[in-house]
Amino acid sequence: MRRYAAAVDRGDWETVKSCYFADAYDDHGVVKGDRDALIAHFERALKTFSATLHLVGEPEIEQETPNRFLVRTPSLAFHWAERGTGDKSLLMGALYDDIVEIRGEECAVARRTVIVKDAIEYHGEDREWPLAKFFVRPE
Repeated sequence: MRRYAAAVDRGDWETVKSCYFADAYDDHGVVKGDRDALIAHFERALKTFSATLHLVGEPEIEQETPNRFLVRTPSLAFHWAERGTGDKSLLMGALYDDIVEIRGEECAVARRTVIVKDAIEYHGEDREWPLAKFFVRPE
């Protein structure tokens, strides 16, 4: 989950792809389909934000069979609009409800359902954060 979340934030679609089996199904609510459909959606939708930050909590893991696990992971996802555009930022609290399988040497998501618990759109500050000069921002 941490590798997936960090890859989404970096726009590293090959790593996101590697988190799923080729025949995996993902239901993110706004997009439902295989991993390629999900990645195509992310490539389009996340361009509207200047940055994202997906934070994942401790997963609850239940072993269903020796090679199949039910994994429920809470998350917070921040989506920041570009400053000064007037666009809204988005904060979502969600639960990743996954079936993770081991197939041969590979362990990946076979099926994912994202259950959004709450989503809040808001306008961020258009001015620079007063303490920003003390922090390094990645280019």
